[in-house]
Amino acid sequence: MQKWEYLYLEGYLLSATKPRAMKVNNEPLSERPNLWEYINQLGSEGWEMVNAYNLSKPDVHKDFFVFKRPVE
Repeated sequence: MQKWEYLYLEGYLLSATKPRAMKVNNEPLSERPNLWEYINQLGSEGWEMVNAYNLSKPDVHKDFFVFKRPVE
């Protein structure tokens, strides 16, 4: 039976590509990479995006992404 591992990416966005802050599996990233480049990097590492959603309020725009990849 196939087993999976999951990665949860959370971004607080200032613009479409440059996040104010990012977390991976609830751990803050020390750098603020370009969001789309980071997502492409995850894809090249074997991660497949399985869900994406956002929560927008007047003062905050958050995007959430869920990825999975097979466990060997």
